[in-house]
Amino acid sequence: TWGAPFGKVLLNATMLRFDKAAFSRSLNLFAIRAKVGDLGRLRKSLEPILFSRQKVRCIIPDPATTTHKLMLLCEKVQDHELNGVDDVHKQTVKNENLEVIPHTLTLGVEYFTADEILRELIPKDVELITAFETVGHIAHLNLRENLLPYKYLIADVILATNSYLRTVVNKVSVIQNQFRAFPMELLAGDDDMMATVLEHGFTYRFDYSKVYWNSRLDNEHHRLVTLMEPGQIVCDMFAGVGPFAVPAAAKKCVVHANDLNPHSYEALIANATRNKVSSFVHPYNMDGRDFVRELIKKDVLIDHVIMNLPASAIEFLDVFYHAYPTLPERLPTIHCYCFSKADDPEKESMDAIQEILKIRSLSATIHHVRLVAPKKEMLCVSFLLPESVAVASSTHTEDANPPPTKQLRTE
Repeated sequence: TWGAPFGKVLLNATMLRFDKAAFSRSLNLFAIRAKVGDLGRLRKSLEPILFSRQKVRCIIPDPATTTHKLMLLCEKVQDHELNGVDDVHKQTVKNENLEVIPHTLTLGVEYFTADEILRELIPKDVELITAFETVGHIAHLNLRENLLPYKYLIADVILATNSYLRTVVNKVSVIQNQFRAFPMELLAGDDDMMATVLEHGFTYRFDYSKVYWNSRLDNEHHRLVTLMEPGQIVCDMFAGVGPFAVPAAAKKCVVHANDLNPHSYEALIANATRNKVSSFVHPYNMDGRDFVRELIKKDVLIDHVIMNLPASAIEFLDVFYHAYPTLPERLPTIHCYCFSKADDPEKESMDAIQEILKIRSLSATIHHVRLVAPKKEMLCVSFLLPESVAVASSTHTEDANPPPTKQLRTE
């Protein structure tokens, strides 16, 4: 059973804060006093009833003697008679003539998770959801309204229980600018937004307050790049700081990478240099449509187009409608990211894409990236740009009875 009160919360004039130094919690346990030479043998036979908690040793020094040590027993042990323990282990203790004694274990903040601490400090009737995204040394929260009165307390506890973090921020509203940087407030720690992130062997550095980054897309970055072959030409319309461009360039793809945000553009160049792939990355700081038009005007034969702007990428597909004056040697495969809240997200996404491209059917592969929020999915729709869309004078005509849309679920 728990003994002393669970830590201490300080209340000042304006906010709840967590006092890490004042925090402690006591656990009233029982322990076996055993000879040092018998510990290995006893531990093996008594393992199921020993105390188990991350970072806590179940065998500790005995303050009364150096010839013995204490083996902490699990919390279900109720008394000296080992009530709460099965008969087999009771008999082992009895046969070994082992002494069972009470022991109070005092634990500091480092032995608990943030959720364990917060569940004790925040009222039970408040729904507690404190998941956060890690961006280098920064914890990015997106707290619900019911948790805002406790936001500083939550931030303090997160810092106290995660030694690799130095800064905690909270998203205060949705992205409202064309540069995809979201408004945030500093809740705890250092006011330092220069993050360094390691992802699949590549290092990215950027000012998190000025650019877009999503650590939850690390596997998606890797998945898409595996579809590309060395020597292929990639058009990354909304490249950000380079999470697709850098690994694609490392595969010796020629990457034309664009972002409208000047801070993202600068970070993209620096990250290409940092990862020693700058010779394969051609950076641009332009509007996405103008960027595509420029590549086509220069007769760049694109193999892959990455459109990672899920809130509005489908709208940008209009740039490909009759974009080519004549049919090029090859047409690109487009990877268009989008959000959907529909009951059938695949159908909604495909309908929207076909409407923008002005076609009745489209063969596509649909990858379910992640559930962004309840009933809000992020999808990646990949398809070869049809000739009838790409070229105004194309001799290609749509079938009178077009084949059904291919919607391959990959997750």
